[in-house]
Amino acid sequence: MRDILRIHELSVWTRIGIPETERVEEQQLQVTVELFTDTALTAKRDDLIGAIDYNEVAECIHRIAATERRTLERFAEDTAQTILKEFKPNKVTVTAQKFVLPETKGVSVTITRP
Repeated sequence: MRDILRIHELSVWTRIGIPETERVEEQQLQVTVELFTDTALTAKRDDLIGAIDYNEVAECIHRIAATERRTLERFAEDTAQTILKEFKPNKVTVTAQKFVLPETKGVSVTITRP
């Protein structure tokens, strides 16, 4: 499967971090997801029947972010598993980035799940 539906750097707000003090206030994450799926039928029909709606995927990620977590890895795993269950792509890659480490543009984790 070579087709990829990609959402680039979706901004979400969540409570995340190992120390409790880091979870006191929401912080921004940027999430990029790649859903590996066959888009041939969607392209042929030129409609969303049977397709993955990227707006629904984005809304799903916002719902996941509404729940507190301690690690970026857990957030990425929960996002990947939820997308696999709800949207049924062949596989998914999730990159979650947060902005808490000084002197960097951010810290991220990327996972791929079949």
